[in-house]
Amino acid sequence: MKHILRLIGLEAAFLKKTILLIGVILTAFVAALLSVVSVLMDVPDGMYKGLDDYLTYFMCSVGDVGTDFSTRAGGTPLYGEREGLTDHVVLTGSRASLATDPSDDGENAVHLVRTGLAADFSARETLFSPYDGTLDGESRWPEAPDEIALDADVALYIGASVGDEITITEDIGTGHVGNTASETVRTYTVTALYKRSLLEAVKKLDPLGCPLPAVYFYLSLEKDVPMDSLTFFYSDSATLHARYRDLVHAGYSVELEYWADHQFGNIALAQAFFGAVSGVLGAMVLFIVYSLIAIFYRQRKGQICRLKLLGATSGTVAWVYCALAVLLVTVAVLLGAALSVLFNVYFMGLCGQLFERFSSNFVTHFRPHIPILLYLVLTVFTLVLFFRVNRKIKNTTVAQEVRHE
Repeated sequence: MKHILRLIGLEAAFLKKTILLIGVILTAFVAALLSVVSVLMDVPDGMYKGLDDYLTYFMCSVGDVGTDFSTRAGGTPLYGEREGLTDHVVLTGSRASLATDPSDDGENAVHLVRTGLAADFSARETLFSPYDGTLDGESRWPEAPDEIALDADVALYIGASVGDEITITEDIGTGHVGNTASETVRTYTVTALYKRSLLEAVKKLDPLGCPLPAVYFYLSLEKDVPMDSLTFFYSDSATLHARYRDLVHAGYSVELEYWADHQFGNIALAQAFFGAVSGVLGAMVLFIVYSLIAIFYRQRKGQICRLKLLGATSGTVAWVYCALAVLLVTVAVLLGAALSVLFNVYFMGLCGQLFERFSSNFVTHFRPHIPILLYLVLTVFTLVLFFRVNRKIKNTTVAQEVRHE
């Protein structure tokens, strides 16, 4: 062992300029790689934290859903829409009927894209509490199946008061009352009358704090009623984003709130950019290690052949040059990990300028498992490269190399 260590020292002295130059370059690229990988993780975390501080509700609307979809969506269903239940229907009270086909130009039509919503009554506190101040003493929001809250103007037209029952009939005709073919008739108890204009005013004052759109009526249904689309609630923005990607990948049509959609786009852009930079830097680090082994082979090929001619085994030769390469990788990773902390601060500052709204949420973190993983990868890569090169030096090559000496 002493002889091998001495030989390693002699070879290190002979190759000191090469080792120093390659070491500096490798350290710089390792530091850059570690910092970019860290930023790749820190930037999305900071933006998620900013969204959690900024938004109150984390929701997405998913189309083409079935009764068992709630479990697969991974969130809490808040409200939904279905043709023949929340739109293209006829509301009938004690006095008259009213069609809600938004494409109808008749005088009895309610011109609104979303005429009504079917709400999960178990989520009443989340959905309706922002609008509690708009109700009078007799009214309450729906909180049990087969209950309905009506816009006061709609209720006045059809003749409905709190406590009355009204029917909702699917309108599959032209939208005019009297031209309907009824497939389903449902009866609901009116629990609240409200002014939709007041709901719109409340939502305008706090759009992020009011998850429920202002529409003409709100239905409360039994759970697991099939819907054309459902809006789900999630605990935080990171969960919402993860589920959004899963649902889109599964082929569902998913809609997000504007702010969430915009910032998720920024997160995807940041991940794509820093991911690409990480890939380039990783390839450069591997190329530098490959260049180191290639230089060892070219500069010390004659010495390797002499050692083999004198009886040194491949293992002995590998100990000498692999030890040098692995030692250089070790120093480069240690110094690179220390320098990467400084690089992190710089890169995070740039991200703060790019995404100014969430700049206060960008915090750098040192993750020791990343340099450890990089060290293991580079060590294995170094050993594989050297043993591949070492196999090229056969006895014929040894004889050819030393015969002129």
